[in-house]
Amino acid sequence: MHLVNCNRIKPAKSFRRVFTDRKNKEHFQFYFLCGCPNEMPGSFAKRLIYSIIRDHLDGRERSINFPFQEDVDRIRTEELPLGDDLESSIKRLKAYVAKRFNFSDTETFEAFIETGVPKLEEDYVTAIFEVSEKKWEGDEGEIRDYFDWMMQTFQSAHPAVPTFLFFIVIRSQNFWDDSVRTKRQSLILNEITNLCEKHADFATILTEFPPVDAQDFSDWLAELGVRNPNYANHVLEALVQSLTPDERKMYDTENRLHMKDIEIVQRMIYDKAVNS
Repeated sequence: MHLVNCNRIKPAKSFRRVFTDRKNKEHFQFYFLCGCPNEMPGSFAKRLIYSIIRDHLDGRERSINFPFQEDVDRIRTEELPLGDDLESSIKRLKAYVAKRFNFSDTETFEAFIETGVPKLEEDYVTAIFEVSEKKWEGDEGEIRDYFDWMMQTFQSAHPAVPTFLFFIVIRSQNFWDDSVRTKRQSLILNEITNLCEKHADFATILTEFPPVDAQDFSDWLAELGVRNPNYANHVLEALVQSLTPDERKMYDTENRLHMKDIEIVQRMIYDKAVNS
C-alpha cells in the first residue's frame, strides 16, 4: 500500500465515507476518478482497493477479486472495453466479463446477471478501467450512454452476484486545474456529474487530484521511519534534481510535485527496503 499512499487525503476521506455507507446496501458501485496522468489517478484507485482489503476485509485478499499482475504492485489497471459505438462497447464489456471469469461455452453474461451462475466465491469484484479524454472526440453521448447501461445492468444483478466495484479513471491533461479547463473537459465533467446525480445511491465522481505538496512526501518518508528532516531533505533534493525545468519551476514557486515523479522514488525506496 505504501507504493500508492501519498497525499490524496481529501478524496480518500470522501471515498471512505461513501463506501462505508454503501457497503452493506449497494450491490454494485461506480467511482469515476477524473485526473491528469501526471497525478496518477489510476494509482489512487489501487490505493482504494488496498484500503478495502485492510480496513473492511481484515486483510483477507481471498474475499476480493481484482485483475492480478506479477509484480510488487499486484493490482492491474486495464483499458476500458470500448468499441466504436454503444452496441460494440456493450459487446466488449460482456466479452471482458466472460473472459475474466472463464465462462464456459454455455455460460453467458446475461445468465450471470440474472442468476448469479457461474458463482464467484469472492465477496467483492473490482476493476480499474482507464480511458483517455480523447475517446470523447466526435462522441455523441455514446460513452455516457455506455456508462448508464452498465449502471442499469448491474443494478438488476441477482443477489448471488458478488458486489462489483468499478473504478473508472478518466485521464486528461491538467484536469485538476479549472482555470485552464477545455470545452471537452467541461463536457466530460458535466456528463459524469449528471450520471452520478442520476444514480446517486451507487455512483460517485472524484476530481481532486492536484500536484502533491512536498510536505506530504516528507510525511510519507516519516511514516516509513525517516524521522530526521535532514535525511528526508536529501531524498527530496535528489528528486528535485531530476525534474524538468517546468516541474522545477512549480516546485520552486509552489512547493509541489507531480505524483508521477514521487511514485518513482517510492518504488526505489520500497525495492531497496525489501531487498536489503
